[in-house]
Amino acid sequence: MPWCVFLDSDIGGRPEAIQKRKREVEATGAAFHTTRKREIENYLCPDLIRAETGVQVAYTDICDAKKIIGQAVGLKSDEVIDRFWPQMTAEQIIQRSLYQDAGNDKSELKELIESLLSLPA
Repeated sequence: MPWCVFLDSDIGGRPEAIQKRKREVEATGAAFHTTRKREIENYLCPDLIRAETGVQVAYTDICDAKKIIGQAVGLKSDEVIDRFWPQMTAEQIIQRSLYQDAGNDKSELKELIESLLSLPA
């Protein structure tokens, strides 16, 4: 059965740990992906959080978003993704994962899904 590993990049953390895990996974022939942003919570839509809670939250692609969001809305940081991710629409997910490549907008998470769908059966 095909499989892959998808991890937070933990930008600002220990890149050597991510690189070690990447080498281990790829040595098995499996695919390895990391987020372009620090963690999956950085992809949450601030407008959605405001609509759901009435709280305006600001965070960057590389800050500790789950801590910032959790403190702002009164959640434990490990509850943030479970609370808000299911409310995200496909369009919000695509918009929050946009990045520029050679002047073109690309969607990181859309590309990830396409990559997963192309894994051999």
